[in-house]
Amino acid sequence: MSLLENLGISTEEFQAAKDSTVTEAFEVMPSGVYSGKVKEVIIYKNKFGGDTLKINFSVDFNGQERVVSFRDDIGKNLKQTDEEKKENKPGKINEGFVQRLKSLCSATNVDLADVKEGAATEVNSYGAKCEGKFYLGFNDKKVKLLVRHSQDSNKAEGEAYRDSNDVEGVTSANHEDIEKFNAKVEKQADGIFKYKGYVKDGAKKDSAAQEEVKEKAKNLDF
Repeated sequence: MSLLENLGISTEEFQAAKDSTVTEAFEVMPSGVYSGKVKEVIIYKNKFGGDTLKINFSVDFNGQERVVSFRDDIGKNLKQTDEEKKENKPGKINEGFVQRLKSLCSATNVDLADVKEGAATEVNSYGAKCEGKFYLGFNDKKVKLLVRHSQDSNKAEGEAYRDSNDVEGVTSANHEDIEKFNAKVEKQADGIFKYKGYVKDGAKKDSAAQEEVKEKAKNLDF
């Protein structure tokens, strides 16, 4: 048997493949409303034991499939109060969790009664491997995605992961949320939503030390 036969790859598949492994540089999608599809819906147990919702969408951008999702997965329950801890009760239901799930149902016209539990999967959340399950019924449903170009102002220009795309909302065509989102985009400089990302204390000190060195260097005579 040939190598391709041993690998289970057809001659047609091999001939259709590109002969280069060099990928295109990451290009951030400008903030805006995009047509997309639901790729997968997952509910997993986070490292604290709570149910967490994760939704991934696919978008065609410049002829390539891009996967986008909400900036943060969202938990079903709010943080426990001291009283709830004493009584060993979960925190109150997170209204944001319910709203996100309901907006997905509305955008896709899917009845939750038709959604079925699927196969098990694993989600990497903040360095922890969490067990979850796919929920089927939303897959490949067409939606309108309110996508943001987000920029971490704690990262320097050119630094990895400074710029990214995330979903602010999911809706259907002609929904009022589209107009509201476009108005928000217009208020941002260059349509970029800036935020301050997490910085470790050690990284803060290193950054401050580097800035101090730069300032001292400006005053040196050569």
